[in-house]
Amino acid sequence: MTSEALDALNPDYEANASASTINSEQDSPPTDNLLAALDLTPKFEVEQEVELTPEEELLSNGTKNRLLLVRRLRKRLRNDKDAIVVLTGERGIGKTVCAHCLARGVSEKFDMRSHTLFDPEVERLKDIIYKFPKYSATVVDELIRIGYRRNWASVGNKLLIELYNLCRYQNQASFLCIPNFNDIDKDLQDNVTLWVHVVDRGTAVVFKSDQNPFVADKWHLRENEKLIQGEYRGLSMNKWGLNDKLNVFEHKIPNFYTWFGFPDFTPEEKVLYKSLKVPYEMKSGDDRKVEANKAARVRIERAEKALSGALLELYAAGVSVSKLEEVTGLPRQKIGRVLSVGQGKSLQTLKREFERK
Repeated sequence: MTSEALDALNPDYEANASASTINSEQDSPPTDNLLAALDLTPKFEVEQEVELTPEEELLSNGTKNRLLLVRRLRKRLRNDKDAIVVLTGERGIGKTVCAHCLARGVSEKFDMRSHTLFDPEVERLKDIIYKFPKYSATVVDELIRIGYRRNWASVGNKLLIELYNLCRYQNQASFLCIPNFNDIDKDLQDNVTLWVHVVDRGTAVVFKSDQNPFVADKWHLRENEKLIQGEYRGLSMNKWGLNDKLNVFEHKIPNFYTWFGFPDFTPEEKVLYKSLKVPYEMKSGDDRKVEANKAARVRIERAEKALSGALLELYAAGVSVSKLEEVTGLPRQKIGRVLSVGQGKSLQTLKREFERK
């Protein structure tokens, strides 16, 4: 057995100098320096370097990698950018735990109670992003409810993509949890900064998109699928050991970024998380539909009031109902109802009242 194979079986797996050949120029000289070996700045994006203290250098590789990752995210926010981090993995493997761990590292003010969306809606996410100060962090626990690609034409999906296109100058980090990266709408994928995949409890790998403008698949999804299938000839990844997964991801996947370890929730955090999460899990699909219908009715009522004001102003200024019908395309009866919405007054009465104002 070769020394490389023995290293791969070592339970204290290290991201050694070979990682630098993936995340740096091909003509870069090999190095044994830890920071260079764990360099998280691929050739297509140059960022300021971050350092570890002497005490932190004594920590495990997984912990050191996480510290480096978090500090680069913090620097990114302070360089007038945002950070959208998608976390994937099978159900119950620890996506949410990982997201909260990273969020706490990015923002000292992160609070599970106020900075986590358990039943996300675009409007609530927008309120949080624009309400919280710069360099804040938010965790979206169930992104699939608003960012599912099969609902690409939904209002929520379109608003989510528009939100992240417009709010990058808020300089905040969003950690979005979803089972499968392929479940995300393509337009949203193009906005993602990092993809974190939890491969086992307490261990995750990180990928970054290719910034080559000529690449159609910036995440190399199809290419990487073929690479994995070719490496193990179709053997299910369920039968891989953790070190097998880390080795293949690091040495075979072109957009591999780094790997890191993360701790579980404390007992107190587990109790708090369950107390916040359970009420949303108890809601049935019908309950959510009812709430969505209520929200839709509120939006419709607001729109009708706004339309009522605009039509009333035109009517009071002398524009006839026939002309309003022609301009708006609304039937005469609809215009009459909108002008009279909630007031039960005739058009002439409304016109006189408007003229007296």
